[in-house]
Amino acid sequence: MLRECLLHLFEDDPTLEPRDVIVMCPDVDTYAPLVAASFGQDIGGHPGHGLRVRLADRGLRRTNPVVSVVAALLGLADARVTASDALDLAASAPVRRMFSFDDDDLERLQEWTAESGARWGLGKRQRSAFGLADFPQNTFGTALDRVLLGVTADGSDSEWLALAMPLDDVESNDIDLAGRFAEYVDRLDKALWGLRRPQAAGRWAEALTHALDLLVDVPAADTWQRAQAHREIGAAVEHSGDAELRLADVRAMLAGRLAGRPTRANFRTGELTVCTMVPMRSVPHRVVVLLGLDDDVFPRSAHIDGDDVLTQNPRIGERDPRSEDRQLLLDAIMSAGEKVLLFYTGADPVTGASRPPAIPLSEVRDVVATMIDVADGDANPVVRHHPLQPFDARNFLPEAPFSFDETALAGARATQNPDTAEAAPVLAQVLLAPAPNPPSLRSPRSEQRADLDLADLVSYLVHPAQGFLRQRLGIRIPELDEGTADALDIDLDPLARWNLGDRMLESRLGGVSAADFRAAEWRRGTLPPYALGESTLDDVTYAVESLVSACAPVHSGRPTTIDTMVDLGDGRRLTGTVGGVHGNVIARSIFSKLAAKHRITAWVQLLAVAASGHDGRWQAVTTGRGRGRMPAWRSTTVAPTTHTNCSCNSSISATAA
Repeated sequence: MLRECLLHLFEDDPTLEPRDVIVMCPDVDTYAPLVAASFGQDIGGHPGHGLRVRLADRGLRRTNPVVSVVAALLGLADARVTASDALDLAASAPVRRMFSFDDDDLERLQEWTAESGARWGLGKRQRSAFGLADFPQNTFGTALDRVLLGVTADGSDSEWLALAMPLDDVESNDIDLAGRFAEYVDRLDKALWGLRRPQAAGRWAEALTHALDLLVDVPAADTWQRAQAHREIGAAVEHSGDAELRLADVRAMLAGRLAGRPTRANFRTGELTVCTMVPMRSVPHRVVVLLGLDDDVFPRSAHIDGDDVLTQNPRIGERDPRSEDRQLLLDAIMSAGEKVLLFYTGADPVTGASRPPAIPLSEVRDVVATMIDVADGDANPVVRHHPLQPFDARNFLPEAPFSFDETALAGARATQNPDTAEAAPVLAQVLLAPAPNPPSLRSPRSEQRADLDLADLVSYLVHPAQGFLRQRLGIRIPELDEGTADALDIDLDPLARWNLGDRMLESRLGGVSAADFRAAEWRRGTLPPYALGESTLDDVTYAVESLVSACAPVHSGRPTTIDTMVDLGDGRRLTGTVGGVHGNVIARSIFSKLAAKHRITAWVQLLAVAASGHDGRWQAVTTGRGRGRMPAWRSTTVAPTTHTNCSCNSSISATAA
């Protein structure tokens, strides 16, 4: 809204220039990303991107990446060091340059962190401060051992070395990344360990400088960043002498130097200036804009320091930040030469509920209403309520269009004139057109032959709507990224419990003993700590052993895979493979309660095998968890020994095992 209002001012007055406008807000760092996204972007479609903007009063953490690393290290020195913290630090520009991490490497590290079970803590030494030194699982040290073992061993065999289990899917081209990741974790551990204990001021400066030497690298053109970081560290402790300082003391001393503070920004340089509301900043401008005057933000609440003895018995005449903010609002309004624009969030962006402005802004609004003689109950003409969405039709009224956004105009036209006439023909064309053949199934000798994959047929019958969207319309909904887990589990959620049970059932049917699987699962890092994990593992083991005893007879011997090919006529074939075959039995055991989709899958696979001409009396046996007190439930589908014209009958029976 600010961008549109400023463009209207520039359009109405050709003599007005960006240097004649100043934008002030309570916290410039909060609005800096929004300002950067709304102005100065090298994209077309909106004239506001042609305006040049200068951001002033930003903190050193925002302008100097090396200083940001210093602040992050001080925050992590006595913290848990979660997986997100370690990955975020690795993604910062100076650190990723030091270890040559590119975007693909960072994505790979995030995958390794999730798969190896790293949650928080660099190792046993760092976890000892939280009373969990005897539980090394889910630390970066254990996760790193898994990654390094995965370079030389395969984790699919459930074998382990000491307390680590190899991480599966660590490829040969990942060896260099694994080495750099190990070096990063080791250096981070050393850097944080030197910041934990109380020490003299000089030792603190040396420890922080050494930490930067271990983790940070900058190009030659940005050496000023490292020099500025060293200068700020030295300035923070230069007056402390030989006094012993704690981590909290150093953190507090640096916080004031790293926070945003007024700077001698060059006003009227031809750019639109965005700055913080501070005393003596209300330089006269033709247009003054105040942004973000919300009730919960302005006036700004004062942070009371527990060491400040003056706050225990305040006196009249002492500084009051809230009163100063009220004075700043008045100074800013009085410094405007021609126009003043005041912005606040008038409605909740999610619920639409009305939100009041800041109290000083409400007083200004009431004073203006009195000056222009607005009767009670009438709308205040100086207050404008803007729509939430940029493509709202109210932004493009023919008599008084507000927005300059051409892309939003196209969206508004689409919402006003929805063209549904073409929807039906397009869908009809998709339904009538033959299904596309995968390139791997196309025959060079007969381009007219259309093959149907058995897996696609099963997927469609199990989930018809999903199969229609994916196979016919080509629509796929991306999987939601749940993010990196940073906490130890107290109890497994239903999906994690199912994954554990399904993994254990597959291992037990593959010949792995229950004791070996339990030992491997502890090293995999998927269980809650101590007795909580034992209890969870006992419950899952009981359910799995019941299934194993029920389905063991049909899983005797090594499973095989058979190919299927059924001629459907008209040049069409059904092709695919069916696994888990033991003799003439298609055996499938799952750690789930039997549902219709499991029986349909077994029936289609059995039908394809029987119709492919394989000799014998075939049957499909599907075993799942029982309901109520029954430990297991089995579904058996039997195919006849003869079939005609690719059709066969089957009998289905479900029994408790």
